[in-house]
Amino acid sequence: HLAELQGIPRGRCEEAVLDVLEEVDGKTWWDTRCGGLSHGMAKRVGIAQALRHPNVTLLTGARVTALEADGDRVTALRLAEKAYALKPAHTDLQNTLLTLQTRAHDWKGARSTLKDKRRQGALPKDVALRRDAVLALQEASEVLAHGNSISAREAAISANKASPDLVPAAVLAARSYLAQKDTRNASRLLQKAWGAQPHPSLAAAYAEIVPDETPAQRMRRFEDLIRQNPDHEESRLLRAELALAAEDFPAARRALGDLAETHPTVRSI
Repeated sequence: HLAELQGIPRGRCEEAVLDVLEEVDGKTWWDTRCGGLSHGMAKRVGIAQALRHPNVTLLTGARVTALEADGDRVTALRLAEKAYALKPAHTDLQNTLLTLQTRAHDWKGARSTLKDKRRQGALPKDVALRRDAVLALQEASEVLAHGNSISAREAAISANKASPDLVPAAVLAARSYLAQKDTRNASRLLQKAWGAQPHPSLAAAYAEIVPDETPAQRMRRFEDLIRQNPDHEESRLLRAELALAAEDFPAARRALGDLAETHPTVRSI
């Protein structure tokens, strides 16, 4: 009946109903009377009706919210994807789909949706790049946990390129390069990340590049890293720690300067 109201020829109504019910896994009970539908079946019929409604974005948005509230995120995601395919420039649908994709750990899908938002001007370029880097890092971490080091390496490098100052991405990407024996690129991106945001994790990864060097050799090599941001507190602490390891105590004191007084911490004291 609804199909006819929406202008579908009578001869094609059954086919149209079967097509849309297939979208919600309801094809097998398409001829069941309304009184015989369970609560879940009735909900899926409502979704099918929403997908055929002229104002699909309004109805699907409400249905997705209801499905999320009931904990049926798989169906909610499928519905949001279907609606988004029909209305790819709808801001609320973009946001809903992106949220569902991240909750489902669909990082590739989320990055694609984010790319659409950036291309359509819904997000500033720098914000979109930063968020894409975070999504790529999540993808890399999960792929690596499942043992696919090649895919993880690509995702980590992609995350680092999108946002070089994102410390976890820089560390993961550097270790990906090290797994390929590419110490040059590992050094380069860690130095770039240190220039943007010095962090102990970056220093730890930089140490892994040449694990068997002497303390004196390490002090010399680390100068390439430290000079990227020499006045930062982390740079001063790192230089002091390297000097202590080399038993160069005067150099350690010079590196610390007045940090113990101006910013007393466990590391500086």
